[in-house]
Amino acid sequence: MSGGWAFAAVLPQKAVPAVARRAALTALALCPAIRKRGVEELRRRLDPPDPHCLFLEHYKRRYEHVLGRILDTHGRGWHPEIELTGLEHLRRAQAKGQGTILWGMSFCGSVIAKAALFRAGIPVTHLSTPYHGGFSKSLLAARILNPWNLKSENKYLAGRIVIPMSGSMEYLRLLKRRLSNNGCVSIMGEHTGRQNVSVPFLCKEERFATGPANLARSTGASLLTIQSFRLGPGHYRVVVEPPIETPWEEGRSQGFRTAIEEFTRRLEAHVREHPADWEGWSVLPIA
Repeated sequence: MSGGWAFAAVLPQKAVPAVARRAALTALALCPAIRKRGVEELRRRLDPPDPHCLFLEHYKRRYEHVLGRILDTHGRGWHPEIELTGLEHLRRAQAKGQGTILWGMSFCGSVIAKAALFRAGIPVTHLSTPYHGGFSKSLLAARILNPWNLKSENKYLAGRIVIPMSGSMEYLRLLKRRLSNNGCVSIMGEHTGRQNVSVPFLCKEERFATGPANLARSTGASLLTIQSFRLGPGHYRVVVEPPIETPWEEGRSQGFRTAIEEFTRRLEAHVREHPADWEGWSVLPIA
């Protein structure tokens, strides 16, 4: 951590993509098992023409995000070019006055979408676990290392609500309060939770948490999806998509299934269109 932070202090912004490529090549050379697992997952889930080259490109982009995130902990920050489209969907949701839930997809790291919304003047509260930050699920990481790694995200957020390790449901009350004030809350979607729905995803049955859909049902908030992809070195696009319409009149179970089926349909389409940008190949456990 210290070495990476010190190196980023003198790293020119324009050198981030080139240095990230070299770092990724070095990391994969030192840990061939990571590359093997990633290539096998790509071949099993997508069957691309050249899974080896695709995973290498994915890893280079991953290191570009990581290096930019470290750079962003310094005063001079990280300033990638970010295009934001679909803002009209978010504005229409805000006009309803019942709050907005941004159901996130894990593309291009955890900073790009937050930075795009911040630049657009959208205050966002993000829901995360105590282990969010990328180091590990140890108590040391949760209390010391991960919070340091969140500095680059927090500068773009109006607030962060953390699901406590104690199992308390207090965080739900805080989320509902934000939404009742017509706030905007972001929640990542590729995880399991207390309640889940199993749906087909990338040639396999996977479980996804019902939490975002349930929160929308109980508060009347609009449920929109958001994702990012890379246009070139240091250049990204963030897309806010239309709301997911859910037939709650057919019952909670059917409503949850409809919402998650639509989320995973969008997610799979984006993974197939921008496979190198999806973090699921190396960072996230699939769903």
